[in-house]
Amino acid sequence: MQKNITDPQMQELFRITRETRELLFSYSPLPELSAVQFHMLFMIFQKDKIAQCTEEKDKKKQPGKRAGRTRQPDSAEDRVPGLKITDLARMMHNSTPTVSERASELENLGYIERSRSSQDRRIVYLSLTEEGLRLMSRAAQLYDNLGSRIAERIGREEFDHFLATLSELKTALAAEEADFAASLAAEKAAQSAAKAVSAASQKAASRAAKAAGAARKKQE
Repeated sequence: MQKNITDPQMQELFRITRETRELLFSYSPLPELSAVQFHMLFMIFQKDKIAQCTEEKDKKKQPGKRAGRTRQPDSAEDRVPGLKITDLARMMHNSTPTVSERASELENLGYIERSRSSQDRRIVYLSLTEEGLRLMSRAAQLYDNLGSRIAERIGREEFDHFLATLSELKTALAAEEADFAASLAAEKAAQSAAKAVSAASQKAASRAAKAAGAARKKQE
């Protein structure tokens, strides 16, 4: 799509957006890890953090105080740590065999381990080892304060102005797409109306021709 764009400003926008995305999502702090492998580890890490937060919230709750309600114990499936390999493949927009192959590489490096569901042995979970957890806990610090550090580099005021401009750009793009969609819908409606008028005219002409033919036969 980008190759077909002749507007130099849009070309520059696509270039900067692509390069920024690559910096954010195609990054690995270690030479032995590819960007894809690091991204896999980070998604597993996020899943573990969410599960940990949920568990901490559950501990703070005091079940049994609400009348008529009791808390059901978690199933064995709920307590399985990690992320389903099929879910990870879906999140990465990759096939399960491809993700499984990359997971094997990470497993050999000692960063993740596999476990199977007790309910269905076909379901495989991926979780971080202690080494993987140490790595990702350290790497998470990069993302946790990344915005503040970027603001320090380029200036808070300029960074805030950039975010505001980016938000306006998003709104403008959405408006352009909505206008374009409305224009296409109007064109389609006009074409449909023209076809309907044409069909009605053809039917009227056909009826008139039949009536004229019937009149000639009566005269004969």
